[in-house]
Amino acid sequence: MTHRWFLASAALCAGTVAATLAAWANRAAWLPDSVPVHWGWSGQPDGFVPREGAFWWLMIGPLSLLGLLLLGRLLPWLSPRQFAIEPFRATYE
Repeated sequence: MTHRWFLASAALCAGTVAATLAAWANRAAWLPDSVPVHWGWSGQPDGFVPREGAFWWLMIGPLSLLGLLLLGRLLPWLSPRQFAIEPFRATYE
């Protein structure tokens, strides 16, 4: 990844983490007593957790984004023989 795109992606990832932490810090005002965490085929919520136990459920999205960002950065380094990425680096980035 070019440095510019990595920084932009990292900034967006940090923004999602910050927004989620802000929601968690204001959970008494912003979250219902019972937070829906799963929706059925009909689109209706069918799984709930108490507001105080919703932290990791709220962090699933931001942590997934962070994991994908780091994975995209590490894959060329982890690949065998650097996977000869140079011929298609522009496409990969």
